Amino acid sequence: MAARAQQIVAPPAIYPADTWQGRSVATVRVLDTLDSSVQVLTIPVGQDATFRALTIHVGACRDRPATLTPDAAGWLAVRDTRQDGPGFNGWMLAGEPFLGVFQDPIYAVRLVGCAGDMVAPVPPPLAGLAAAATQPGDQPVPGTSDQGTPSVPGPSGPQVLTVPPAPPAGQPAAASAPAVPAARFGGAPLSLSPPDEDAPVSGAAPAGAAMQPAGRPMPLPPPTPFATGNAAPPRSPPASSAPPASQAQPGQPQSLLPP
Repeated sequence: MAARAQQIVAPPAIYPADTWQGRSVATVRVLDTLDSSVQVLTIPVGQDATFRALTIHVGACRDRPATLTPDAAGWLAVRDTRQDGPGFNGWMLAGEPFLGVFQDPIYAVRLVGCAGDMVAPVPPPLAGLAAAATQPGDQPVPGTSDQGTPSVPGPSGPQVLTVPPAPPAGQPAAASAPAVPAARFGGAPLSLSPPDEDAPVSGAAPAGAAMQPAGRPMPLPPPTPFATGNAAPPRSPPASSAPPASQAQPGQPQSLLPP
């Protein structure tokens, strides 16, 4: 039982998240909004298909390998002979139909999937990926040792884990291991929005604002009494008659700077 507890099970081999494999046939669904008729077209790669006034050319069709989430992508060139617009020329994804949309007031075109024989690009076998992912400098499995060196048997009975003591008060704790950067992981890159350089930095003073000397309190305006009846409130004194910030004012803290 103890020997089984020390065994490490390797994770199953899977393809990276950005792996695609080629197919020879694309399945496209077309909707005519005038009479709500739907037609499913099976178009080989490199050939054209016609549905009423619509012409569809398939340049490529790819889907996901067996270990990834099912999805399909097709390079389609769609033209409406009754319209003078540019049409559509690009990738359509079956799992994300709103990423590539054919803009037309009459017809709606959507990729259903890919089928047929395997064509380029063909992903490598999983056995080769698993062998390439194994690094020669990996640590040995606990309980095993190199050839020629006998392993030291552990003590019988339950193992006791020793918890390191907490650091004394006033001393910082030991730094944790640094996080693994995202570039080491396979798959699609992380989507990062560019920073807005026009937005003000949080906590920064606005441009043109006067900087208050350190240690001095911010000047406060004198209190304004409430108006009673029709009497207008007294006007505040002009800025020239206001006492300087270096003098002590009632209701304000004294400056901590030396005179």
